[in-house]
Amino acid sequence: MRSNVRKLISFAIYYGVLRMKVRDIKISDIIRTSPETTITEAARLMSNKKIGSVLIEEKGSLIGIVTKGDILRKIVAHGKNTNSIRVKDVMTSPLIKIDEEHGVDDANNLMVKNNLRRLITTKDGKDTGIVTLTDISKNLRFLWTKRILGK
Repeated sequence: MRSNVRKLISFAIYYGVLRMKVRDIKISDIIRTSPETTITEAARLMSNKKIGSVLIEEKGSLIGIVTKGDILRKIVAHGKNTNSIRVKDVMTSPLIKIDEEHGVDDANNLMVKNNLRRLITTKDGKDTGIVTLTDISKNLRFLWTKRILGK
């Protein structure tokens, strides 16, 4: 499924459909937690907020990310106790970032190159949000519909 979405995005980029900037599709309201948060607490936070990842912040700076996939592959699949493991022990770090003034096609290419589904967005060197593969594909559908309807 993921490779099909990436192929569709690449096709749309090739034909000039995606001219949007990362800033146009980023999520600014990102959920952060401390490195000492337990996996159980992080999973509960993701479930309550209906999100797939949580960013790890230390001393005002983002230092990593934990996703549902990380929890499944690194913790649950090995039968580990989610109450005793901290997010700092399983987070992905360093974060891959993209300036929000870059095009969505740049974000897609960076995701493909690094085999990622999420990028941290920045402006003037400061973290401003997150953009996901899902955000790109949702906006792709909108752009296709807009183009088909001639609006």
